[in-house]
Amino acid sequence: MDASVSTTSTPSKSNKSLALTKAILGAAYFAVNQVEKAAETYESAIAADPNLPEPYNNLANIKKGSGQADQAIELYRKAISIDDSYTEAYFNLGLIYQ
Repeated sequence: MDASVSTTSTPSKSNKSLALTKAILGAAYFAVNQVEKAAETYESAIAADPNLPEPYNNLANIKKGSGQADQAIELYRKAISIDDSYTEAYFNLGLIYQ
């Protein structure tokens, strides 16, 4: 195997930057009530870098808002599993159980 080829699943810095950009774009779509476009963009951010908790949390908010609580719970838990200090996901998960 070529030593220059990485076998780890860690996203490159460019993928992380792309994911962050997509997460910000998703928030912009959400802010102008383009919810479907926001959800697609968050999913794209997750695909670019599955190790960022924010897109999971934000996509979960969309799922919760559309009555898909089970999917929202999974996404909040995924965000927490990535970063157990990400308090926003804990808060949002708690709101579902209120």
